[in-house]
Amino acid sequence: MSSATKDYQVFLSYTASDREWVAAFRRSLQNLSLHHWFDISNVEPGERFSDTLEAALRQSDTLIVFISPSSVKSSAVLFEIGAAIAGKKRIIPVLIGDVGFGDLPEPLAKRQLLRANTPEEAGEQIARILEDDQPLVNGK
Repeated sequence: MSSATKDYQVFLSYTASDREWVAAFRRSLQNLSLHHWFDISNVEPGERFSDTLEAALRQSDTLIVFISPSSVKSSAVLFEIGAAIAGKKRIIPVLIGDVGFGDLPEPLAKRQLLRANTPEEAGEQIARILEDDQPLVNGK
């Protein structure tokens, strides 16, 4: 079965330079039984990466976008944010690096950022938010 035919609770948007932090975050989601899309584990051999990515984003309820100095400059991350907005997805920005407010992409500058000290803490906060379907307020 193609990985693009599954429905996901969350889609993880990040850049390659943040992969280690995001992989630790992903492990916390697995431990909390949240169904998520993570490019490394959800693209099957032979699948077209861009097609699989776009299908998974369409089938996800929430975009979790990891904000770092590299991600705010990434055209792929900006595309994923735009697609999530167009698809009326819930967007939760997770701050994982030293990024000034003025450096945030415009659509994210209007949103409350989730701040966490560790990937595991961020995963627990995301799980609580999604479980309660509560709005993100002050990262709690």
